[in-house]
Amino acid sequence: MRECRLAAVNDLSDCFAMAETFMYASQLWGVFFAGAFAPLALFWLVAGYWQQGMELKQNTAALVLQQKELAEQVKATLQVAGHAEQQAQASS
Repeated sequence: MRECRLAAVNDLSDCFAMAETFMYASQLWGVFFAGAFAPLALFWLVAGYWQQGMELKQNTAALVLQQKELAEQVKATLQVAGHAEQQAQASS
């Protein structure tokens, strides 16, 4: 009976040893992948920041053009309103 208990304890300790070995190996893979992909993540961050800056400049330029077009449209509308007022005065 005593041998059975010792065998079970040995099997259990072997199981824990295998689990620790597996955990250590998985930690090594995790460290490897973290080191391998860290430069890629940094590049991705810098590229995204640069792209956002360029898009922001393009959007700013588009808004400036829209502002100029709106100002021209206001001038044209004022001219049409002035002509309509002159016609109304001439017809009365």
